[in-house]
Amino acid sequence: MVDAVFRRRTERHSHVQRSDRKVAIHTIAYCPTDDAPFYSISIDDKDLVTFRPRKEAKPLGVYDLIVHMKTHEKAHKHAGGWDTFVLEGKWREWLLDSGFIPDSVEASFMAFFKKYVENNGTA
Repeated sequence: MVDAVFRRRTERHSHVQRSDRKVAIHTIAYCPTDDAPFYSISIDDKDLVTFRPRKEAKPLGVYDLIVHMKTHEKAHKHAGGWDTFVLEGKWREWLLDSGFIPDSVEASFMAFFKKYVENNGTA
């Protein structure tokens, strides 16, 4: 339905408007209105997509946290044979069980990682 409306409105116009159509369809399809933690997303009857800042940020869940590859590389130096990605899963399970959401993802992961290796030895 939305795709048909955009197609009808942009068929006779420039490639720029077709590009805008793709962006709008992508936004609607892949950004449900309640998914963005800091913004609410809405679309009106004229197909105008609006992003508005939320008054309060939506709380992040454990699986919204991102551990960067640089952190995995740093952890690998202390790994003692452990797979850093497996231990990332164990770290996430620990966060779920404890209900704790860290302010610094990298620091929390590294502290968990070092403690895990210390307690369990090398793999």
